[in-house]
Amino acid sequence: MTTDELITSEPAEPPEPYRPVKADRGPGLWLRRLTGVDERILDWVPEERPRYTRQGAIVLNAGLLAALSMYVVLSELSGALIAVPGAMLFGLVILSFQSWMSSAARGRVPAARSTGLLPQLLLSLLLGWVVAEPLLLWVFQPSLHAEVALQREAQDETYVARLRACNPIDGSLNKDAQCGSYYLPVATSLPVLQESVRAAAAQRDAIQRQVAGMSQTDPDVAQMRDQLTAQNKILADLDAKRVAEAASYADRISIEIRERLDDRRASRPRIGVLEEEAALGRLAGASPFVLTMQWLLRSLLILLYALPVLTKLLEGVTTYDRLHRRQLQLAARLQELRESQRERRELARTQVEIADREYRERRDHEQLEEKDRMARAQHEADLNEQIEALADRLAASSKPQVSVRSS
Repeated sequence: MTTDELITSEPAEPPEPYRPVKADRGPGLWLRRLTGVDERILDWVPEERPRYTRQGAIVLNAGLLAALSMYVVLSELSGALIAVPGAMLFGLVILSFQSWMSSAARGRVPAARSTGLLPQLLLSLLLGWVVAEPLLLWVFQPSLHAEVALQREAQDETYVARLRACNPIDGSLNKDAQCGSYYLPVATSLPVLQESVRAAAAQRDAIQRQVAGMSQTDPDVAQMRDQLTAQNKILADLDAKRVAEAASYADRISIEIRERLDDRRASRPRIGVLEEEAALGRLAGASPFVLTMQWLLRSLLILLYALPVLTKLLEGVTTYDRLHRRQLQLAARLQELRESQRERRELARTQVEIADREYRERRDHEQLEEKDRMARAQHEADLNEQIEALADRLAASSKPQVSVRSS
């Protein structure tokens, strides 16, 4: 290459600096912001960006799990109009809390970092348990609702059995103390009819005994037989009425029980969290498989929620942590130097003010002393003038007397 070509050629562009690298403005920036990292430090260690991007995704997952858990709870208590905003608000609160915990241990020494993370881990596990329980019930919801339906059916059968026991179809009164609220307002004449049937049967038996004790040649035997026939007819009519009333009373009792049962089912609330929890306990107690799956799923959900803290415990102190701690120390030293400089500046200013105040005080004192000295001098001068004037007057008054004596 000739000299002319070297002169006319364009200068080469300077290479980009190795560190810091250009700032990242991609979608991972929003995830890293959830972990509280300083992007200016990550520009010096860009190798740490993927780590904290994934940590931000973990924090976001914890917030989404919390929002889903709250939606499951609120959707069972109210409609979507309350469940959706309530779940979003709860998810935002948990997301902020997880973001704080993710950034709380940065800048600490390793020993203090581990000590500070343990309470955070315990708190995360506790909150994870609260968040995981509604999700666990949601996963087992079909089986739980079937179990609750069977439990309610058994309770209804017990209720119906108690109603039937406290309201016998023979019309008698059950005096059991537990039947206070189980009596049905169904009136019946069955006890009266039963008593009438018993009385008619007793009267018929008495007539039969009279007829059996009479001789066939007795003139009253035919009349007694007619009375027996009439009494049997009366007894048959009363027994027919008793049977009809018993059937009618049994039907009215069944109708009243059915209405009571329908009212009980209509007033029964929707299957709630407490019933689902109790049903899950019954299923887990009856099936070791359900018990094992329940605890495996619950543990998985709790660990997913506590994963932001667990990742910090597992990864230890990173390069970013060391740089961040160094920057905090530098900021603290700079602040101390600035505070020291400001302290010296304020001290010097205060000393100047004190010296100026003392100077003004001395000057004022000297001026006062000068004024006092001048006043005393003026007073002495005035006094001397008065003395001299008085002496002149005395001298003037004594001259004529001297001349008279001389004459």
